[in-house]
Formats: sequence, C-alpha cells, structure tokens
Amino acid sequence: MAEWVVPGLRKKRAEIAGQIAAHERDIGQLRADLRHIDAVLRVYGFDNPELIPNKRAVKPKTLWFRGGECARLALDTLRAGGGQLSTRAITGGVMKAKDLDPADTRTRELVQKAVLGSLGRMKGVVERSGGGGPGCDVFWRLADH
Repeated sequence: MAEWVVPGLRKKRAEIAGQIAAHERDIGQLRADLRHIDAVLRVYGFDNPELIPNKRAVKPKTLWFRGGECARLALDTLRAGGGQLSTRAITGGVMKAKDLDPADTRTRELVQKAVLGSLGRMKGVVERSGGGGPGCDVFWRLADH
C-alpha cells in the first residue's frame, strides 16, 4: 500500500508548499504596496494611515462550491423536501450539506444568491411555484416531466 500512498502524499505536499510560497510572495508585495501608499499619504499630510480601517476582503464565489455543486445540492434538498420548498429552506439544506454556519448572516445571503442563481438556470427541471413579492419568500418545486 505504501508504494502508492507515499508518492501521492509527496505530490500533494509539494503542491501545498508551492501554494504557500506563492501566497507568501504575494503578501510581501502587498506589504510593500501598502508601505508606499502610506508614504504618499504622509506626504499629503495624513500622519496616521494605520488608523484607516481595513476593508473586509470578499471571499471568492468558489469558496464553497465546485462547478455545478450548488445546483446539485439544491436539487437534492428539493427532492428530499418533497412537494415545494422556499428558497430559504433550500438554502438551509445546502448550507447544512456543506457544513456552513446558518447563523452567519453574510454567508447565508451569499449562499442564497448562489442558490437562486442555480435554480433560475434550471428551467425545465425546477419551477417557481409562488411567492416572490416584497418581503415574501419564493417557492420552488420540481417540474413535471
């Protein structure tokens, strides 16, 4: 067994070490860029650029889902729910399947957008079955074949 496990682990380790080295180079460049911007701010009379609050980095869309995964999980949730489910319920099922924290409001909003996008692209497979007015949840069901 070791004859195929060890080479695979060596390859994976090399891949991860390479990613770390690339990110460390990126961090070094970002720190240099920040120092230069701080210096220019000081030239223009802004003495404490460190007091500028950090802007929250946006996580890439692919953080949670591989290609087509969101759609598959939404369909799985819809099938398991039987009948029709709200977008909120489908989002909850997708988050549970991905082990995401449903109490994290921002994550829930982003996952719900992904779910709505996936469901909207599945014409003929799923259909809206009501709701959708201001403050109302949209309901979805499997299309009749």
